[in-house]
Amino acid sequence: MRISVVTAGAESVGLRQGDVILAVGTDDVADVKQFEAIVAKFDKTRSLPVTVLRGEWAQFLRVPVLK
Repeated sequence: MRISVVTAGAESVGLRQGDVILAVGTDDVADVKQFEAIVAKFDKTRSLPVTVLRGEWAQFLRVPVLK
């Protein structure tokens, strides 16, 4: 799932326009609907482990969940 718009909050945790979200935790992400379903299941008191593809490199980020 390619990120097309980045808010200041998302940018502050390391997400950038053009990043491709590959996975959240151990779950692969194919589209926005699947991403939202995965995020809905996560514990809201913990950050999300997100794997993104930026250019040719995969990166791991910890993204806080908004309550």
